[in-house]
Amino acid sequence: MFFERKKRLTDSAFFDGFTDYHCHILFGVDDGLKELSESLKTLSYYESLGVKKVYLTPHVNLTYNDWNIIETNFSTLKNRYKGAIELQLAAEYLLDSGFVVQMKQGLRCMENNRVLVESSYFNKSTGFDETLFLIANEGYTPIIAHPERYLFMNRDNYQELKNCDYLFQLNLLSLSGMYGGQVKHRALYLLEKNMYDLIGSDMHDLKIFKEHIPEIKLSKKQFLNLMSILK
Repeated sequence: MFFERKKRLTDSAFFDGFTDYHCHILFGVDDGLKELSESLKTLSYYESLGVKKVYLTPHVNLTYNDWNIIETNFSTLKNRYKGAIELQLAAEYLLDSGFVVQMKQGLRCMENNRVLVESSYFNKSTGFDETLFLIANEGYTPIIAHPERYLFMNRDNYQELKNCDYLFQLNLLSLSGMYGGQVKHRALYLLEKNMYDLIGSDMHDLKIFKEHIPEIKLSKKQFLNLMSILK
């Protein structure tokens, strides 16, 4: 009865026990949060939602790649944060010309050797498919970040990637229309086809997240498909 009509995600218990697999909450390392105080404020807000675990996934590419700063700031955040949310450090790797070097140095993975990767949005990164194959051949499982945002992909492309047993990570705010109607349509299609494996906020700014999260309205079927990803 509750989801007979489309209802807001924030009116459900969706975030109780939630794990955020993609965010830029770690301060001062990329285009996400800049100050420690912002990171702590965001984690406090997450606590109010019921979030239990967060993977901090700073961008790693030709521009952002200083692991000394990343690890130092991660240590600072863990020491200052006194809440109950479990914090884990991973990364979001751009499949650019510097990626192979990063892989040789050792990738910062999630559990089970899963590694979060992304492409540019409008054009496929050079060697995209070959690099994904290389990642898998080295014993990692690629998690393709926000596939709904890659406008160069079509439905056959998505299926080909799933046939390779690559994982898909949904940007939650894609369902709000924040990235545009075309991205929202793609996200709902992938959700309907049960192609998503993980969910992330891709949080770069708490104010923007809080503005858009109430805009997510789902049918009962869409909500159940979303909840099935959490299991």
